[in-house]
Amino acid sequence: MATDKNASQGRPYGLYGNAFSRASPEAIKMATQLLTPPPLVNILAMEAPAGGRGVYLRRTILDVLISCFTGVLSMSYNFSTFPLIDLLARLSRSPS
Repeated sequence: MATDKNASQGRPYGLYGNAFSRASPEAIKMATQLLTPPPLVNILAMEAPAGGRGVYLRRTILDVLISCFTGVLSMSYNFSTFPLIDLLARLSRSPS
């Protein structure tokens, strides 16, 4: 998918972030390319924390990191041990 700015194809602000939600179906279709054969992919989609301005609280950053890590972990086919799990658990118990 082309996410760059291209006014002639109906995406003057690109298709990244909120611009994607405002784009017309036609602009999205023009930006899309069919891949043959289709690749096997794991996609983790997450929403940014609400507010998005100023300084984030430690708890907010930790929540994002835990969400990212557990999302990637859930997409993993083979894994044995992850020391990061213990670190995240300890951080989540510490005061903000």
